[in-house]
Amino acid sequence: MRTLQRTAGNAAAVAALGRSVPVQRAPSEGSDGRREEKAMDAKSRLLRANRRAQARAAAGQEPLAPGEYQTPFGPYTVAEGRGGVPWIRSNKQQHPGSETVGERYEQVVPQLDAEHFGIVTNALRDGTVEDEALNSMDATQRRAAAMLYAIAASEENRFPGAAKALRSALDRQTDPYHEAPEFLKDFPMGMPSKAGGGARYYEDVLSGKKELTEEARRTLEDMSSSSDEETSA
Repeated sequence: MRTLQRTAGNAAAVAALGRSVPVQRAPSEGSDGRREEKAMDAKSRLLRANRRAQARAAAGQEPLAPGEYQTPFGPYTVAEGRGGVPWIRSNKQQHPGSETVGERYEQVVPQLDAEHFGIVTNALRDGTVEDEALNSMDATQRRAAAMLYAIAASEENRFPGAAKALRSALDRQTDPYHEAPEFLKDFPMGMPSKAGGGARYYEDVLSGKKELTEEARRTLEDMSSSSDEETSA
């Protein structure tokens, strides 16, 4: 069973995209051409994020060592998972008064209300949360937010650049009519491989083995194109 144990880490590793590069577009002719053009735009954004994340990794980014770390929403613990990939965990001692939030996306994401996802993604961008925003969340929601904050960077261990796609998928959850179960369609890496997602989903898209789903394409198109977007833990 896929869990978030394979996807833990430090959101400080989620750095900004660097200098922009021209977007490759396919010729557009009729409705089919427009769809292909959008797909190329989405893939070009994914490729750009992947290349920049690989460059950052080459510059010395390393997975977190086992231990306890802080986020603007509270602490989380890293243990060593399979293949040395960090495994994120949290407990009630770290988050007094909270309920168990689980370790799967489909368990963590529903803990937050629509207005909370913008708080999380803003924190991922600048590493801070205003007191008013933090006070709008109960203990369980802060615990879920802490996990998502940490998980964002750990996805980089599976696919460099994935954190940016994840952040975009979380942004889509700010729409109160966008239900929690739709998150996995927006971010297919969170789905089991047998369901068409998995750790290699974006790799397969870039290599041409898979086509982007409509939901995944929209998520990539919505990714920020800012070259100076920063995140910190």
